[in-house]
Amino acid sequence: MTQLYSAVDFRTAPHDLPCRRVADAQQSGAIPTFPYFNCARWISSYRISPNFKAYGGGTYCFTLTVKSPPGCTSYCCTKSDVKKIEFNVRRECNVLGAVIKSTVNGAPTRIGPAFEYPPAGPPGSAILRLTQLGLGPGDDGAQVCLTLAANALGRGCSTLEELCVPPPGRPGSTCSVALFDSQLDCCPISTVSAPIPQTPPLLAGRDGPFPPTIYPPPPPPLPPPATPTPCTVCAYLTLTPSSPIYPISITTEQCDNFAEIITADVSSQAEMVAAPLLDMPYTTSCSETQIKVCGTFKSAVETASLQTWVTSRVAHWLSLATGDSSSGSGGSCPAFLYGYRVTVTVGGDGQWPTIPASCLSASVSTVCEAQPVPYPKCACNSRPRATPFAAIPLIFKAPGRTSSTTLYCFTTDVISPYSSTGSCGSSTTLLKAEIWANEAKRRKVVAIAVQPANSTDLTFHAPTWGAVGEQTLKATPLMWDLTQANGGKICLELDKATDLGSFCNNVPGSPPTCWITFFSPDKKCCPLFAASLM
Repeated sequence: MTQLYSAVDFRTAPHDLPCRRVADAQQSGAIPTFPYFNCARWISSYRISPNFKAYGGGTYCFTLTVKSPPGCTSYCCTKSDVKKIEFNVRRECNVLGAVIKSTVNGAPTRIGPAFEYPPAGPPGSAILRLTQLGLGPGDDGAQVCLTLAANALGRGCSTLEELCVPPPGRPGSTCSVALFDSQLDCCPISTVSAPIPQTPPLLAGRDGPFPPTIYPPPPPPLPPPATPTPCTVCAYLTLTPSSPIYPISITTEQCDNFAEIITADVSSQAEMVAAPLLDMPYTTSCSETQIKVCGTFKSAVETASLQTWVTSRVAHWLSLATGDSSSGSGGSCPAFLYGYRVTVTVGGDGQWPTIPASCLSASVSTVCEAQPVPYPKCACNSRPRATPFAAIPLIFKAPGRTSSTTLYCFTTDVISPYSSTGSCGSSTTLLKAEIWANEAKRRKVVAIAVQPANSTDLTFHAPTWGAVGEQTLKATPLMWDLTQANGGKICLELDKATDLGSFCNNVPGSPPTCWITFFSPDKKCCPLFAASLM
């Protein structure tokens, strides 16, 4: 296992009130939930075990687990590392003279822990950061420990209960922990709390026979209390196709992710309002177009206190499914959901769309559809499926040729045109591709890379732009036939610090989406397609 070095005390950390006021002013609140950063929070090979170990003297240890989720092939599951760990903490713990030390597998970390005020977090939010950890796939079981101590005046936080901001509804000693990779793409969140103490067996540790004990007769039994009526509640995420160009299927990974979010949300809120569930696991079922998560509450009467929360929460679950942080008009869905109605429903245990009533009910939906865009600039037939050439609605991210660049790749495809006998539908050559891009960021694109389906290598070209005001980045010439276009790649090599959404004239608040159009040799046909970052 990896062993790291050193420790720090916070005598030089920012602690005075004016500094805090400046930090408050600089925190935008753009990302209101921990870890206050735009990254993949749910799927990864790395987790912190759900229970920490307390050793006394302010020392607490956390166990790193490394296990790739079944069927997950993304970067976060196969290639990521753990560069840093962040805890969601109270900023009041950052006081002069208070000491926090950190170790990995018993050795002090290279860089000691530090308090930070995340710029995108809400005013008052704070994190405790451990960085330069260098942990990876071979570090399953690694022990990461914190030792907390107040200053000489007794100020500061000497327990996790004082340090951590618990998730809603969780006890005070519960910590939210995020694990970041070196690229800051992955930040899986773990919720860690103290283990449940085990009740020692009656008379544990005593030996030998015991004399009989004589007890007075028990009082007559009270009449049994009324038995509460249990209540089964299910949450459904359903995709209903209308006219998608590319039909999609919910993956096992996506099903597991959504089910995990639902169960964590419901369990936390139920505990907060004292609406207990039966001591039995949630059930999850998945199909190509639906995720269903069910749990059973002990009492339908007590569960009614969750109704107001559920009514508002379904909109949040819908936004997680669509990636839409706007008002939910459907125009901000990722491109791979275009042509689908996405619905989140809460009700009884049944079959969609006939869902029985239950003690909780709510429903919200949105229709995902491509919004009109002022592109392409030329007069041509831009209707999707005008020609056999298309782009699948997913953009894949990959490392660039240097450590300072990133590749964002479209995948070309061959489909059935809506009119195979027309002049566009009978086209068999892809002349060129053009991308709707922000020409103010033209210096952020390093190269255009292309790879026909019958090649194993990307070929890089200097970027070519249209006339000023056309907002057009060109991949030209291609001159691909149907075989070369069936699985070809067209990639943007961007400066690593460049946001894909702003480069591609993206709608604010929506998942990063780019528009690409494919031209026939006579330039009269130019079907337009949208693709969103995976």
